[in-house]
Amino acid sequence: MFHSLIHLVFLLYSGYHICYSLNSSSIKIASFSRNSNHELTLFQRWKWLGMPFPTGDADGNRSSSRIRISQNVHNMVKERGSFKLETNPPNPSCNIIIREAVEGDLPMAARILTDGFFRDTTNFFTYPIERLNTFLSLNSSYQTFRFSERTGARFAILVACDLTTGGKVVGCCQVDDSLPKGEIDPSPRPYMCNLAVDDDFRRAGIARLLVLQCENIVRDEWEKPTLHLKMMEGNEAAFGLYFGIGYRLESRYVNAKNENVLLLAKSLD
Repeated sequence: MFHSLIHLVFLLYSGYHICYSLNSSSIKIASFSRNSNHELTLFQRWKWLGMPFPTGDADGNRSSSRIRISQNVHNMVKERGSFKLETNPPNPSCNIIIREAVEGDLPMAARILTDGFFRDTTNFFTYPIERLNTFLSLNSSYQTFRFSERTGARFAILVACDLTTGGKVVGCCQVDDSLPKGEIDPSPRPYMCNLAVDDDFRRAGIARLLVLQCENIVRDEWEKPTLHLKMMEGNEAAFGLYFGIGYRLESRYVNAKNENVLLLAKSLD
């Protein structure tokens, strides 16, 4: 029993230091300017964002910021009490860029995802393990789809970078249109998932830019008319973001953890 306990402590300690090493070895991305041809050659698909985006209503009228909520959504909000819809989310400065991830971004992206999804359900011992698992999952997806442009696979990991901090990764998400393989209750394709923003950069419009860039890829590159996503019921920040930019409720179900999950979709036509 004693030896088993010592072995467990050793594994947890090792996992913590592996995650720390991954974070320390993360490649810092240098500041980029719009006139730098060298960087644009390396990353052709960097998207310079940060300009204000018009909001629209459910019918696509961009002259109005009024959001029409379906009856199902109205009832959902009514059940949960008062809720303020974020019809005019903040616009980030032009110092934020959205681009496809490179391998050196993955440790920082893993930290942001772990903080965003598992911080409240982990402790000093389990957090390093969860962070390591997140990194390994990200790296597996990255290695599988890193040559997607050659193979025709449709998958991308996007990161948001802050140029005022030397290109630090401050947010990330994934967009996927690959065929589901062995998934239980697979998400409809294409879909966006694993959207998270660093704590110090939240409520600055970065999540919105990541979502809009996913929409650009799905509509302009993959030529698909709809983007789907899932969210947990009760996440009011996510609810306000998605409905504020045109996503609507398609269905609701209870997952294996007895959590209410909402399936949202947006027409990109």
